[in-house]
Amino acid sequence: GACRVSRREGLEARDCALGRTSGAGVLVAGSVAEREGIVKVEVNVWDVTRCLRLATERYSRPAATLERSARRIADDVVGAITGNPGAFATEIAFIAVRGHDRQVAVMDADGQAVSV
Repeated sequence: GACRVSRREGLEARDCALGRTSGAGVLVAGSVAEREGIVKVEVNVWDVTRCLRLATERYSRPAATLERSARRIADDVVGAITGNPGAFATEIAFIAVRGHDRQVAVMDADGQAVSV
């Protein structure tokens, strides 16, 4: 990528300069580790232009909820960048029609995980 993540609290000045010349405005970096069914995620969001860390978030979730957790993490990243949380973890309620039956159903924003 255009920037290397420093082990210090922020990016080094040369890393920010590389990011600016590449046109990158934001850098998102992190790590994921799983142990005994628990996934630990760390996400760092930097404003490369100002060489400023916008957010550091740590999550610990059951591996079985990884997809839902990833959507919530994406929402938090969007929120750190824009000031408004994303909509990746949004659920949509609708009326499912099957023959003459109508039921309230819920699905993820991407149309997956439909439940009636």
